[in-house]
Amino acid sequence: MAAKGLTLEQIAAALGIDVRTLYNHRKKFREVGEAINRGAANGIATIANKLFEAANNGNVKAQIFFLKARAGWRDQGAVVEINNHQNVNVAPDPAVLAADRNLIREAILILRQHGVPAAVELDEADFRALPEPKRGQG
Repeated sequence: MAAKGLTLEQIAAALGIDVRTLYNHRKKFREVGEAINRGAANGIATIANKLFEAANNGNVKAQIFFLKARAGWRDQGAVVEINNHQNVNVAPDPAVLAADRNLIREAILILRQHGVPAAVELDEADFRALPEPKRGQG
């Protein structure tokens, strides 16, 4: 039952005994604890092997899950750079950043034209560094 992922509480319920009885038997009889541990390890090994086979056979979801679980990969974005420590660093998409800068610049200009203080104040160097808005956007 442990091989199928059942908890000790679920195993006890399936056996029709109180979970405390199972805990006591596991402590009192070494073989019971070893059997539960062996069963759990066998279940994990079976599923891990299936996952590895699926990943090797081109199952992209299995590949992604395996890399997240075993290699520390995380969802962070579309552009990925792997450094020497096998961490994944994601660089923002330059086109998205440029579009965001254009929107921010336009919003600040509109606020200033109407005498409304901008919620985000940029110093003049930052303001000049923002790209000029392109015609036809917005």
